[in-house]
Amino acid sequence: MQNPARWPRCGPAGLRGTNPKPGVARPRRIGNLATVSDDRYDLWYDPNSVGGDLVVECWISHGPRAGDDLFDPQPGDWVRVGDDEEAPLQARVVRRDANRVWTQIQLDVGGATAVA
Repeated sequence: MQNPARWPRCGPAGLRGTNPKPGVARPRRIGNLATVSDDRYDLWYDPNSVGGDLVVECWISHGPRAGDDLFDPQPGDWVRVGDDEEAPLQARVVRRDANRVWTQIQLDVGGATAVA
C-alpha cells in the first residue's frame, strides 16, 4: 500500500492547470445547476410513447410545473412538451383525466405546420 502522504491532493490545488497565470482573470461563474430553469416546457413526455397520431400521454405530477397550482391544462389549450434532451415542442391538449393529460404534438415541417 502506498504512503498516504504521496497520494494526489484533492481539490483545486491537486489539479493541474487550475491556477491561472499571473494577469489572467478567472472565468466568472454565472450560475450552477440549481439556478438552471426547467420551465422551458410545461409537461414532460416520453418520446418512445408517441403514437402514430402524435398523441402522447403526460402526467402533470411528473413535469416541471407539478407544484404550480395555476397550471390547469384543459382540452384545446396549447402547451409546451419536452423530454430534457430535445427542444420543447408545441402540443394541443386533447384530453384530460385528473393528473393525466393527452397532448397532440405539432410538428413544423419546412415552414408548414403538420398535425396528424
